[in-house]
Amino acid sequence: MADELVDSIPLLREYLSAPGARDEIRNPHAETPVSLDIKQNARLSAVLIPIVLRGDEPTVLITRRQSHIRFGGHLCFPGGTVDTDDASPVEAALRESGEEIHLDASQVEVLGSLGDYYTQAGYLIKPVVGLIVPPASIQANTDEVSDVYEIRLSDVLNSESYTMTWHTSIRGHYAYENLAHACVTDKIESESSHIAFDTEIRIAGPTVSMLIGLYEALLAFRRSL
Repeated sequence: MADELVDSIPLLREYLSAPGARDEIRNPHAETPVSLDIKQNARLSAVLIPIVLRGDEPTVLITRRQSHIRFGGHLCFPGGTVDTDDASPVEAALRESGEEIHLDASQVEVLGSLGDYYTQAGYLIKPVVGLIVPPASIQANTDEVSDVYEIRLSDVLNSESYTMTWHTSIRGHYAYENLAHACVTDKIESESSHIAFDTEIRIAGPTVSMLIGLYEALLAFRRSL
């Protein structure tokens, strides 16, 4: 991973509007690759990567799952399985965001999707990137979400935010470790000067893989221009 990206929103728009298929998001962790059998039988899922346009400091919304549900306590994007009633992964990502954080689909400008990401747990995740222009409203569905955070997009696009923890000489996992703003109200305003990034968080698993995937995709696209 390389240096921090600047002017990320125009670059993101240009990247996601470019024609052609997206490359599969690589698994950045040092672990056994997802097998072909798992990939062939993976359950289709979708998540929304919600980017809030807060003035000069765009942020990314992250949720913490309630402890009593599957993957309890994990920090992740709003999302879930693509249902048969969903017209597309984009529709599924927006539906799940409405269910989990009461984010109205009309408040999201969908830019497009990153490449597919396969998990060891047997999911094929379609990450959908969407912009939120404040003012906007969110509210955690406490049956599924315990907390909502904002992290700086500039931190997501900075290699210093990512650390590798080695469990053995050949097995290790990346994590995003930085400060976040804990959303304690249901209103997202346009300015970021009045919010505090004072909560330490650690994002791991597939979610950090997709953050790194976003970072690497934008780096590669910028170098191709």
